Amino acid sequence: MRMLIVDDEIVAANAICNVFDWRTLDIDEVKVLDSGLDAIEIIKAGGVDILLTDIKMPDLDGLTLSRQSLRVQPELKIILFSGYDDFEYAQKAMRIGVLEYLLKPVTLEEVVPAVRRAVSKCRQERFKRQMEADYIENENKYKDNLVRTVSLKLIQSGEYLKEQEKQEYFRLLQLENIPEKCCAACLKFFEYQQNAIWDIERDSELLRFAVKNVLDELLEGRGISFHTARNNIAILIFNVHSEIECIAKARECLQTINKTLEIGAVIGVGRLASVSKMYESYQDAQKACNVEYFYEKNGVTHADDLKKEEYTYPQELEEKLLKKIALGRQNEESFASILNQYFDAVQGERILTVQTMQNICSTLLMMVFKKLQSLDIDTENIDIIQWMEELKQLHTLRQFRQFMLRKMRIVNDKIARMGISKNKLLVLNAQKYIEEHLDGDLSLETMAKMFFLSSRYFAALFKEYTGVALSDYINNCRMEKAKYLLLNTDQSVGNIARKTGYDDQGHFSRNFKNYTGMKPSEYKKIHK
Repeated sequence: MRMLIVDDEIVAANAICNVFDWRTLDIDEVKVLDSGLDAIEIIKAGGVDILLTDIKMPDLDGLTLSRQSLRVQPELKIILFSGYDDFEYAQKAMRIGVLEYLLKPVTLEEVVPAVRRAVSKCRQERFKRQMEADYIENENKYKDNLVRTVSLKLIQSGEYLKEQEKQEYFRLLQLENIPEKCCAACLKFFEYQQNAIWDIERDSELLRFAVKNVLDELLEGRGISFHTARNNIAILIFNVHSEIECIAKARECLQTINKTLEIGAVIGVGRLASVSKMYESYQDAQKACNVEYFYEKNGVTHADDLKKEEYTYPQELEEKLLKKIALGRQNEESFASILNQYFDAVQGERILTVQTMQNICSTLLMMVFKKLQSLDIDTENIDIIQWMEELKQLHTLRQFRQFMLRKMRIVNDKIARMGISKNKLLVLNAQKYIEEHLDGDLSLETMAKMFFLSSRYFAALFKEYTGVALSDYINNCRMEKAKYLLLNTDQSVGNIARKTGYDDQGHFSRNFKNYTGMKPSEYKKIHK
């Protein structure tokens, strides 16, 4: 590679050139110039891979030089030096396409890592262009339907292969005999670097081809790889003696893919099997791969290493979320903090699957939706059905985390736009709790403690927003429920008394008469 350093402070430029052995970074030639105009002529001639330039120069400033250089050589990697500690300059540089923006005075400890990243990006782009050329040249070979068809039959349960078909298949794979023991593995890749060269969506077919090229070289005639889904590749390894051997080969494959392509990947390894039972090994591999992929661990998991899923619904998480809504603490940080704590814990446990996480998130969202409705907050524009459909498209823990954070921001905005104060939300929630727990302890001390307030303040707040004292409101709710039960059920007066919070039937009857003017039995007889 060739690197060009352009700075009107020629002494500083020469220092960068001479103070480090750039050949260790695969840079064969370094040229120094003090003129931006001279630099643009050299770049137009071609052959420059990396450009280091100052932003302030007399004849052609660094931003203009960068813009003109990228027009004639879009692959050029530019590192810009600037004495301006101004975010606007950095923004302009990044919009143009500058790779790095370093503040002067720059040190060797800053320049060398920046150049190393530029070199890495150059290598990756060259590799990708080579893969594109190879893909076009070998497209027919890559789409060899016969080998792929038989390979798919091997990993699909119930597919029967004739002996002659097996022999022809292994002959094409340049294996003399049908193997006694085999092992299946499943690989999934994902984008784990923000500035990665590969785009998982756009480059999916090309990426499968690149991964397959790496795998086929590593398998060394002992196996085959082929894609089965968008980012899924099956690996069949033949003539193996132990599962340890398969795991070691899978780790070698993963390390090479990480290093060569700079993408994230996970591999699940199945148990040893005969050719006719290969589908069982692949099913094991898929399960191991899916669990590993869910957590994006970038590692290898054997089927025997899977933990049994022993996870229950996170009731505590639900209560925390609903309490934040009920108490009016609708700032984004509080919701984000609760969710991030939960997902951090899940990340460490490694006991969940995609399906379980879908169920957990759908239940949480439904409970949040119902909570908003119970507080008379407008939910018309919250399409809960669409949210459930979106959940079905998620496959990794990171995606679930981001999804839940986005939805809770929407809830936060909804509460904020409604203009409901913290105190009003608190009272609304207290009313809801009372209506649902008429047979429980609804004393002033208990209610105040539940909402982290003093008894005196809670009582005053409740009366301010409802117009009645807490004790009167509770009594009214209990009497109205008693009237309903008397007229709509055949329960005894004693049972109704207990369901409305009275241990003593006589006490209940006296309160009921004070409220309605008649005894419970009289009320039931007259009104029913």
